[in-house]
Amino acid sequence: MLVLTPWSIPPILAALVAAALYSRVSRNEDVPGVNGLLMLMLVVGFASVGQALSMVLVEPRLKQFATQLAYLGIILAPIAWFVFCISYSRRQIHISRRMLNLVTVLPALTLIIALTNDFHHLLWNIRRDGTKPEPGIWFYIQVVYSFVLVIGGSAILAFMLSVSQSNWRPIAAVITAPAVASLGSVMTLAAHRGIGEFDLHALGFAMGAWILYRGVLRFGLLDTIPVVRDQVVNQLSDPVVVASHRGIIIDANQAALSM
Repeated sequence: MLVLTPWSIPPILAALVAAALYSRVSRNEDVPGVNGLLMLMLVVGFASVGQALSMVLVEPRLKQFATQLAYLGIILAPIAWFVFCISYSRRQIHISRRMLNLVTVLPALTLIIALTNDFHHLLWNIRRDGTKPEPGIWFYIQVVYSFVLVIGGSAILAFMLSVSQSNWRPIAAVITAPAVASLGSVMTLAAHRGIGEFDLHALGFAMGAWILYRGVLRFGLLDTIPVVRDQVVNQLSDPVVVASHRGIIIDANQAALSM
């Protein structure tokens, strides 16, 4: 049996936004950092479907299973966000395996805790009567870690954009996007609902990703700066060093580093 409520609309909207963005972003397969955005769309869509099912399903066990699926997407979304920001900032398509492993240690532990939550209730306390779950201590640990990934990665990307070009719109987008994504989580936590009926986690990430798409991909930054640097500058045998107007070295090709 399914029961539609007004709070099933946000995750459905988030799923639609994620699907539309995935379709558009996938057209830029050769752009550095785009894999992170595609991963973000996938996990946001996954979380959105899980959230929608957890809200429309009535049977407690199915509701709990859908909630766990949704939470899997929620803990992966900040990782995808961070991967995109760092991949572009470092001007390469993939971040190192060591860095990725370090970033995913805590979320992997969160996943194990989520799957075994019935034994310890560290993540959430889902009641058998179907009422809203109460967040546990590990829930807040994961939330703080997610904020660190999203805000930290965005800050690095914003700094890179600020020293590499003068267009203010992409920088504004990189600053606004994590604020919007975080707002959904903050509003959810402020309502003391955790991952219950009032949940704007997925919608916040979907709208934040939309801002990144409009502010970064639309202005062609991902199509130009990294590609030119990787395919031209780094292949030169002569040393090339790039300095800001303040005299700070912000980039150097392999020949310069070797010298």
